[in-house]
Amino acid sequence: MARWDTGEGLRFFADHVWEAFGKLDAEFDEEIQGIADGAAARGVDVSKDVLVAWNGYNELLGGWWTTCHPDTNVKPVWARSGPHRCSAFVCTGEASANGKVVMAHNTWDRYAMGDNYNIVLDITPGSGHRMLMQAVPGYISSTMDWAVTDAGLMITESTIGGFDGFAAGLDPEFQRSRRAAQYSGSMREWYRTMCKDNNGGYANTWLLGETGTKRIARVDLGLKHQGYEEQSSGYFAGYNVAADLRVRNQECSNPGEYSDIRGNGARRVRWDQLFATHQGKVDVALAQQMIADHFDVCTEEPDSPSSRTICGQSTDRTDAGARRDPPLRWGSAGSASTTGQLIAMDRRPMPAARPRSESPDPRGHRP
Repeated sequence: MARWDTGEGLRFFADHVWEAFGKLDAEFDEEIQGIADGAAARGVDVSKDVLVAWNGYNELLGGWWTTCHPDTNVKPVWARSGPHRCSAFVCTGEASANGKVVMAHNTWDRYAMGDNYNIVLDITPGSGHRMLMQAVPGYISSTMDWAVTDAGLMITESTIGGFDGFAAGLDPEFQRSRRAAQYSGSMREWYRTMCKDNNGGYANTWLLGETGTKRIARVDLGLKHQGYEEQSSGYFAGYNVAADLRVRNQECSNPGEYSDIRGNGARRVRWDQLFATHQGKVDVALAQQMIADHFDVCTEEPDSPSSRTICGQSTDRTDAGARRDPPLRWGSAGSASTTGQLIAMDRRPMPAARPRSESPDPRGHRP
């Protein structure tokens, strides 16, 4: 897809990964090299540089690509392909059944890409926390993003549409998100890790939950600005528009999407409607229904999947009159050709990983 999106193959981006990302932590550099060595042992020739480019695909094409051609009209791939990517929510307290944290996410992607997101990584590192995350072969982080850890952290996100910002040489998002999941014991610690040396790559609205405290958070992570909200009762939702006013108005090209029900604003309104209807009732079964919702707020049609609905789909009928036409056929999770919906509820803690090493954090400290 790199060549289709940019005119350049993945090898081109592999040749520039160290210019874009600087360097990796020793443990993650070693892990990626291990993946390359494992592939070679099975007769697949893939270099470490290509795997780094593969891990950083979203931020290379969505951010660095513009710095590669500063004097041309090249725009970030995601800015050209439309602002819709996925839907998500996290709720707790009076919003959920039994006051527990419930999290849901569906993935919107081109079917040519979605087929790859078909594995769950179960990682027990030498130090830090055990992690379960949805990913693709060759990744060291989720990038979907969907992850739970034995620290009781629940992590998901929706991409911030229209975001345009990238700082070459700083810490790539795929490394920060892996490090944050592996070494963070709380949402605030996760947030501090994600903000440190942030390169602005793959900017997202992150939704977090703590199974121990039953608190939830929403993080709008831009390049220059970040927003952090936390609460013990209620919900946060993701709909591809930043809630933080600085991120939305100063770092995005389409701040009006927040209130425009012809676009992503429709999903924001629909989330409010659903949680008003289901206050105090949300469990895994209801979360599955909510994340598959096809009600179109703009047209008031109850079963009309489109780019405006929580379970988004590209159809000739529903998108023909929209302000934009999706460039390629795409859809949200639930199609057999993509990833399927993922729902998590904090029913019980994930078993803690058995320690395999007493070596310190390779960054020189323990969190």
